[in-house]
Amino acid sequence: MRLIFSLFIIAVIVGCSNDFEILEEQREIPVIYGVIDPAVENQYIRVERVFSQDGVSGLDLAKDPANLYYDNITVKLLKGEQEFVLEEVDGNEEGLPREDGAFATSPNTLYKISTEILDPQEGENISIQVDGIFEDKEVSSQINVIEEPFFLTSSELVFLEGKNTRVSWTPKDGNEIFSVSLFITVTEVDQAGNINPKTVEWIISRNTTEESISIEPIEFYQFMGGAFEVDPDIKRFIGNSQFVVTAGDINVADVVRITGANLGITSSDEIPTFSNIKNGLGIFAAKASNFPPAIPMDGDTKDSLRNGRFTKELNFE
Repeated sequence: MRLIFSLFIIAVIVGCSNDFEILEEQREIPVIYGVIDPAVENQYIRVERVFSQDGVSGLDLAKDPANLYYDNITVKLLKGEQEFVLEEVDGNEEGLPREDGAFATSPNTLYKISTEILDPQEGENISIQVDGIFEDKEVSSQINVIEEPFFLTSSELVFLEGKNTRVSWTPKDGNEIFSVSLFITVTEVDQAGNINPKTVEWIISRNTTEESISIEPIEFYQFMGGAFEVDPDIKRFIGNSQFVVTAGDINVADVVRITGANLGITSSDEIPTFSNIKNGLGIFAAKASNFPPAIPMDGDTKDSLRNGRFTKELNFE
């Protein structure tokens, strides 16, 4: 469940103009993206800048890392009376490569702190502060660490034709929006007896404000049919599966609401701006995930994997 930095989020924050018209009066604006997540090993913060130069395309400027990143800044997280200075790292060396697109991909500057050192606890206030950008203005934001939602689990996972599977959870303090995934463990064995365990993630729902979802069984079998290659020399054995429900705070919810409100067929096609960064743009937010115990598939579901039209050629045992 690693933190993923999305160019879409950056587009939401600063808009899409090739000429960066947002900067008609100001030549430079800092952009910050960070999500505090107690479930991951490290916390990462991205700090960049929006810029303009007369007669030069913004897309051309974005390809030069010298235009994209700041020199000699200090990124800090503050918790109570504690102050933590983050380490500057290259995301490409941290297993967080930047996708190809409008922005330079190397170096991929991020700021990092171990979650164990930060030790974010439910309800705590955490602030971000970036020093060295302006002499007379503070670039900052703050959030409260949110509680993880309570997941209502069962003893077996059942996907039977004609009967939807309902997944429910109970929101906790600060939970505003939810995403739900199912991690499915499968063991593959080839004719030579080589064993290859695999785990695939089925993203069932994104950005819902509801407290439950209803899953049509056919969706599960369609996903499984597309998740594995047909190979007559491989036998597959279904293992336990684990639901993961991730909650986002009000800042995550606001980004989803604001962007979704103006991206429909009747919209103006202009991406609106959302930011909770003082003297900058971007989003500093919180999320929390619940990882209930993994549970087995029931016998009828296993039979359907063996014989169903979407999965019968995958050699499930």
